[in-house]
Order: sequence, then C-alpha cells, then structure tokens
Amino acid sequence: MAKTVLILDEAVAFGGSIVSTANLIRGLDPERYRAVFGTATSEAHVKGKLKEAADSCPVLVLKKSLDYAQLSARTRKIDRIGSAFLRKAATYGAYVLRLLQNLPYMVRLALAIRRHKVDLVQLNNGFGNDEGSLVAAFLRKPTLIFFRGYVPMGILERKLFRERAGAFVSVSEYIKSVAVEDGVPADRFVVATPPAIPDPLEPGEGEATRKRYGIPAEAPLVGMFGRIVKWKGQIEFMMAAAKVAEQVPEAHFMIVGDESDGSEDYVKALHGLVRDRGLTDRVHFTGYVDDVDAHYAAVDMVTHASIDPEPSGRVIFEAMVHGIPLVASTLGGPREFIEDGVDGFLVDPDDADTMAERMVTLLTDAGLRAQMGQRARTKILENYGPDHYAEAVMAAYDRCV
Repeated sequence: MAKTVLILDEAVAFGGSIVSTANLIRGLDPERYRAVFGTATSEAHVKGKLKEAADSCPVLVLKKSLDYAQLSARTRKIDRIGSAFLRKAATYGAYVLRLLQNLPYMVRLALAIRRHKVDLVQLNNGFGNDEGSLVAAFLRKPTLIFFRGYVPMGILERKLFRERAGAFVSVSEYIKSVAVEDGVPADRFVVATPPAIPDPLEPGEGEATRKRYGIPAEAPLVGMFGRIVKWKGQIEFMMAAAKVAEQVPEAHFMIVGDESDGSEDYVKALHGLVRDRGLTDRVHFTGYVDDVDAHYAAVDMVTHASIDPEPSGRVIFEAMVHGIPLVASTLGGPREFIEDGVDGFLVDPDDADTMAERMVTLLTDAGLRAQMGQRARTKILENYGPDHYAEAVMAAYDRCV
C-alpha cells in the first residue's frame, strides 16, 4: 500500500519551492507514495501548478499566525540590541512567544496528519519549521528535511530535530557541503535537483510579450528573472547593463519579478539607478507574472547575478531548458550546472566589466547564442529531468519509512 507524505511549505508567496514541489508530486510513483500538500499560500495557485495531479493530491492551507517573514523581521530587531545578555534573553523569549502564537497552527497540523493518515512529514524549507518538527515528533511521525537553501542550525535543531530526521535532501552538492560542514549527517543525505518543466507555448507568445512592454521586435533583449531582493543582485546586473547599453545602443533589459521580504528600499534604489543611468526607456520592470515561460520566450539571453551563493538557481534551469544562454554568478550552485564557455558563462557578480563583456558577446553573436542554448537544453533534459528528481526523492522517502 502506498505511503502518504505530507509536504509542508512555508512560503507565503508563490515561488520556486511550490513549483518544484508540484513537479515532484506529478512524478511520484502512485504505487509507492501519495502526497498531501500543506501550503501557506492559496490553494488555487498550488492546484494550478499541480495540473494533472491536482485531483489526486489534497491541498491544505495551513497558515501560521507568525510566518517566516514576520519572524525574520522580529529577529532583525533583536539583532540590533546592543547588550549580549539582553539579546540572548530576547531571543529565548521570542522563541517561546513564537510557539505560543503558532499553537493554533500546530493543532490544525496535528489534526491534518491524523485525518489524512500521514506516514511521513517532509519539511520543505529546511530546519525553519520548528512547529512542524515538534508536531511530527509528538505524533511519532518520521521527518524528511528538504534544504532549498541553508541556515545554520539552532540549539533545538542540533539537539533534537537533526537526530529525528530520517533523511535530508538538498537541491545541490553545494548546499549538501554547507549542511554537512554544519553537522548534518552526510550518510543520510540525498541530492535531488528540481527540474524545470516549461508550460507549452503558442506560436508568437514571445513576440506578444515584447509588444506588451513596448520592446521592439528586433531589439536585443536581456532578461533577469527572480524576486527583487538584494542578494539576487539586480543592482549588480544594472551596473553591467549600463555598460552594455553603451556598446549595444539598441539593447533592452527586462527585470521579471516583484519585491520580496521587505525589500522596498532596495527596489527604490534599483529604480533610482536606472533613472541615473538614463535607461528608463530601455529597462522594463514586469512585476510578478503568471506566464513566466512567455517571458523566457521573449528574451535573447538571461543574466543571473546573485551576490550570495545560490543554492542551485531555479532561473538557471528555466533558462537552460528553454535553450537560452546564460551569464551566471560563480557563487554556489551554478558552477555545478554550467560549464563556462560551453553552455553558458560564469562571472564574478561584482565584476561589472566582465559581466558586461560576456553579455555583449552573446548579444552580438546569434550563432554562439544558438549553440550555447542548445547545449544547455540538452544537458538539462538528459541529466535533470522530472524522473531523475522524483526517483531521488523517493529513495530518501524509502530511507525514512
């Protein structure tokens, strides 16, 4: 009989973790595992991405009173306390208050686990969901910890949750190395890189997307995809884009994504930089979009400029599976997936001159773009497909149950 896995995702906005989880659920062997998805965002968003698996996967909206974004804001305030003693006291007090505030969530979660006869709890956002870990421990359900990024363990994670986890999954070898260095057991680790499965496009959707933003059909167009937040490097991208604009005067630039995690000041600074460089008419901010694949179809190349190590880089896979060449950050996961000069370029995100040089090279050489894009697409389809991903994660499930 198939085992039931409750996949808990704390994301309060629609993002890559939900997309990749939807792809996982669609790839599970129904004879081995069935999924229940617990989400902090809307059921409609998740159901839309589950597609053909939507009818067989219950979606539970389980929102905390104190979500991870609010918790991060509270933590930042505590970090500003000058006294080490008071800071430590405030940290412990805030943790107890957190659990009390989220007690209704924990009760709802426990009832859902009972109702759906859950055999295994997958915590989709690393060690961050202490409430989920505590409920699973109380009900004696095995847990799987899924790392899409890595935040160092706290005392409770190190003493209790690490030992209770049956397996750990990371999206890249880079994240595995960071976690193991912090004390996560290497012998319980599985690396499973989420696939990018593009939605089918109608002919002309790329052209229609350009028209929506007033971008000339023949203009060279560079895209940058992802949440607008400091570590994603949109400002570094614009510093290089300004240099590209001097050498390729007809070039346009598209920033796809909206602000996130209290990044309002960063977004204002980004818009100010665009104005100061005289690029207002050539830089297009799309905000959040549902039809992300149509936006990939509109661009000639993609730049990825994360200034902190990228766990894996969903944008990397999305661009590669679309056959679009990349200029990507050397930090973190992208080095595992891109061979510099073969199926993309790797650059230091702080080196605006080199980033601009690589962008100009791709924009001015259609043949090179096509070659790199095709090599990238072939690599992703052969090595990072949905079957590889689902089988790797199910191997981790097997270990847990």
